[in-house]
Amino acid sequence: KSTNSIQFLRYRFLMSRRSTRVIHALYKEERAVVRIGAHQEEVDIRQGVRQGCSLSPALFNLYIQRAMDEVLDNIGKTGGVRIQGERIHCLRFADDKAMLAESEQDLMRILEEMENTFEKFNMKINKRKTKILVASRKGTQADCMLGGEKIENVDAFTFLGSKITSDGKSYTEIWSRINQAKTAFNKKHALLTSNSTTIQLRKRLIKTFVWSVLLYGSETWTIGERGQKRIDAFEMWCHRWMLKIPWTEKVTNEEVLRRAEEEKLCLMDMVRRRRNIWIGHLMRHGGILGTVLEGAVEGTNARGRPRREYMDQVVEDVGCGSYREMKRLAEDREAWRTAVTNQSND
Repeated sequence: KSTNSIQFLRYRFLMSRRSTRVIHALYKEERAVVRIGAHQEEVDIRQGVRQGCSLSPALFNLYIQRAMDEVLDNIGKTGGVRIQGERIHCLRFADDKAMLAESEQDLMRILEEMENTFEKFNMKINKRKTKILVASRKGTQADCMLGGEKIENVDAFTFLGSKITSDGKSYTEIWSRINQAKTAFNKKHALLTSNSTTIQLRKRLIKTFVWSVLLYGSETWTIGERGQKRIDAFEMWCHRWMLKIPWTEKVTNEEVLRRAEEEKLCLMDMVRRRRNIWIGHLMRHGGILGTVLEGAVEGTNARGRPRREYMDQVVEDVGCGSYREMKRLAEDREAWRTAVTNQSND
């Protein structure tokens, strides 16, 4: 099995014979020691990648890509979501995969094909960790089976550290991040509220230990008025706790900022800056992310007031009148950097 996989790497990715020999030598006659109490014994390792080896992530990605290519070849045009004429079936990071489909039948077909194909590659789908989320205003659920077991339907799940919800909104993720950031603050409470350190140092520590937790994944948020108020309130919460100001003192926000040596709230500006820098890279790079950002999903909008779209906030941030104008601006790296900097300084 090891030899066959190495030869696959050579022919599929045009690797040199020398490179494949080196990789094969790393895995030839590999052994490990299992220790249980005072007893230990050597065992042969016949499959899998080496733990801790810098090559392991790349080798695993190449191996699972071979399996996913076979899955997609077998399902053909089944499943996926059509965006701007391109059908997107799967979003994958290492062994975490999000399969996309527009109907229950298509999703069932994809799952069956994945299960059959992965079995050929000596891999199994973890049924306990597999969930179905239906993006719908009506609370629709999908009835899908995997290996004789019904897959659980959920309203939200965590993918790569970010919470995805069935309504497609970011508020739940923002609230979750704020709670995690408050937990991080409480773990470092003694350090972040110590009077033996300067206010400037404490603020830098808060940005490092606390705000970094909140800002994780913030580039993808669509932030409405309610979300912005939550973020601003969290920043004031950090300043009040850092300065040990109890709520019973009824100190105004303006006075808190003065004591914290801040002219204005700045956390929301950091969120915008990170998002706009990321968008600039995407606009110049293109690829699947560019397709998702620019493309329109087939179908009609629901009745009622339209939601605030993700790109609307970017267009507003950089002071453009339209998406087309914003895209032209993003293609000029220096002009985009200037626009993002000016937005942060306003």
